[in-house]
Amino acid sequence: MLKKKLMIVDDSALMRRIVSDIINADSRFEVVKTCVNGLEAFENVSKDPSEYDAILLDINLPKMNGIEFLEAVKQLNLKANVIIISSNLTSDSDQTINALELGALDYVSKPENLFDFKSDNFKDRLIEKLSLATGIIGLPESETVEITAPRVFPIKTPVKEEKKSETRTSDQIKADTGGTSKVSQQKPADTVTPVALKLPSEGGKVVSPMNVRDILSNVTGRRLPYKPLGDRANKIVLIASSTGGPKALQEVIPLLPKNINAPVIVVQHMSSGFTKPLAERLNNASKLTVNETADGMVLKKGNAYIAMGGSQVRLKKRGSEYVFDVNREEPPRFALKPCADILFESVVDLDFDEIICCVLTGMGGDGTMGIHYLSQRKNCLVIAQDEKTSTVYGMPKVVYDAGLTDIVVPIGEIAQEISNYTGVK
Repeated sequence: MLKKKLMIVDDSALMRRIVSDIINADSRFEVVKTCVNGLEAFENVSKDPSEYDAILLDINLPKMNGIEFLEAVKQLNLKANVIIISSNLTSDSDQTINALELGALDYVSKPENLFDFKSDNFKDRLIEKLSLATGIIGLPESETVEITAPRVFPIKTPVKEEKKSETRTSDQIKADTGGTSKVSQQKPADTVTPVALKLPSEGGKVVSPMNVRDILSNVTGRRLPYKPLGDRANKIVLIASSTGGPKALQEVIPLLPKNINAPVIVVQHMSSGFTKPLAERLNNASKLTVNETADGMVLKKGNAYIAMGGSQVRLKKRGSEYVFDVNREEPPRFALKPCADILFESVVDLDFDEIICCVLTGMGGDGTMGIHYLSQRKNCLVIAQDEKTSTVYGMPKVVYDAGLTDIVVPIGEIAQEISNYTGVK
């Protein structure tokens, strides 16, 4: 396999050397260019973007900073797989969100001291991000599968062949809703009707949201058919997103109507300190109110909520109200905190009449098991982002491969699909 060619953009000679040494120690990667400022990097990229499989970019740079670099790349419509690497990501979290909205794939914080640079934790995180950005699935080198960057296609485990049920046609959904929906032409996973799978909270298996094989092998039994119930039904919208999510959410949340007849909850994979500025930016761009979740916060229609980064977020009933249970101390579920599966599982026993689930761009399969639990017990519609508009076609592909999607559309059409089914109040 040819080595992936990387560029490092950092004004610190020490940082360029340390990061280069880490990368070059992995036989799959090679640092072929280092730049001391954004302008130098832009001049090199603009000559031939295909020369670099990925770019590690600091934000605070002389002559042209990281944000200006991304803006220039976007203006010329250049293809560049950029990972932000900076020492002050948390303190400058708004800039990090801005970078992600401009097209950066992901971010990684520089350690605070040289000792931590040598730790396996930093090395592993950096290599994981580079594996994603360059289109190498993060497996051991002996098991590496190469694909076309920047999309990641998880390996599909064949589903046991059994009798299948018919998927509703587009005309049938139109007749039900009066809308114009693009319906997935897949068939559900299988149609045996077992007792619904036990939730992890009921003693059921905890399936890794990052293990695609495990997810697909555990999606068994048919889902309940979705039935639209009209404007008087008690509805909720649940969205899962990861890599490429901040940019994708800018094309969804601001397009939702102010009087949407449902609350909207988003689980975006982010660390502590990043989801609040994301919520603020979305709020400023949207007709509806957008907040970061807080423990005990009351859920309201016409509002959108971003699950707090670095926390596990659930929804629970308190009297006649729904409130958020935000737990900062709970450990990650297989590295994810927040985890969409955990939020979705918490909604299974709540008294919503309709649940609209949306799966956006991201690596792995977070959200699929949660949707599986929901669809076996609740009236659930599932919308997935299409491959073409996904930064990483992982999470939407897994929920599709599991036989759980009803509608597959480009990111620019998802807000309209949500509105078609929620209605307005």
